[in-house]
Amino acid sequence: MLNQYDSHIRNLTTLANGHGPVVSIFVPLISAEVPSVKILAALLRVANGLLANEGHPPVTVSTVDWRRWERQGSATLALFIGGGVTTVIPLPIRLAPRVVVASSFHIKPLVAAREYAVGALLVHFSDLGATVYNVSTGDEVLLETYLPSRLKIPVDWNKLSRLEKKDFLKFLSNEVRGLRTPEVAFIGISNQGDALLSSPEVWRGLGLEVIEVEEQTRGQLPQNAISILRLRVGRIITERYRRRVKEIIYDENHGIAQVEELGPRILNREIRSLCVSLEDMQFGVIDSSSGAVGLRRAQRDCQDDDVLDDLIELALRNDIPVSVVPRAFLPPGRMFVAC
Repeated sequence: MLNQYDSHIRNLTTLANGHGPVVSIFVPLISAEVPSVKILAALLRVANGLLANEGHPPVTVSTVDWRRWERQGSATLALFIGGGVTTVIPLPIRLAPRVVVASSFHIKPLVAAREYAVGALLVHFSDLGATVYNVSTGDEVLLETYLPSRLKIPVDWNKLSRLEKKDFLKFLSNEVRGLRTPEVAFIGISNQGDALLSSPEVWRGLGLEVIEVEEQTRGQLPQNAISILRLRVGRIITERYRRRVKEIIYDENHGIAQVEELGPRILNREIRSLCVSLEDMQFGVIDSSSGAVGLRRAQRDCQDDDVLDDLIELALRNDIPVSVVPRAFLPPGRMFVAC
């Protein structure tokens, strides 16, 4: 299923074409030691040093509203600079500071973020009404609040008859259907002990798994319910990462161990699936026509790039499924798996 990161990847791939070196910067928004603004300044110095060595003008970044992105629950802020444009994309995954100056943008973290595009809806019945939240790993967003027609705040749900509740729930389920996005994996109902409010008969039409979640407070932010849903979302993401790797390593054709093998095999359509490490980077160059890979110990100039990132782009151009997972999900000592 396509999500916003697929669109970002397509746009960045197009934007980088023919504009010379482009800069990709990743700034963690939660750092116990160094403020984000100082991390960005340090990464810009590294980028401009590489650009200056080859006679390219320096790049700059206008003021970033760090608090805005932190409030939205973003873990990392990605800045892509090239072609006279700076594209800012918040990421839900936490990365160490990273800067790449190359002929194409560093899209590997965006591919990893695709698996993070998972959320849940929470319907919380309280003294304030029926409140709907979207819950992800990083934040919760209040979407709407609904009141039964004849009740006022504070809401006493016991004053509604069973028929009135059913009519309101029918209306509410239709409203929730309109709030559902492709990223929503399940729905949680905080029903205040009233089993009718979370009845499968009411919610099954949404086509989502329904879970009941407990909440102590009746009129404030349902922190306990949100925490339960957030943990469940995190488990879904973890399982997705595990599944991506298992699908490859359990394949009878799994066995490619050298990164130099990947380029030619991708071009020859000898690879059906590729999964690489999020944290690992291997600098070098790739011949896009032959797939030949030349490795470097470190980045020497703007022609060197993370070949794992370039191989992902090469695979995408050849319609080969790709994924990026944290290193911990790959076999020990491996930067990638392919079959």
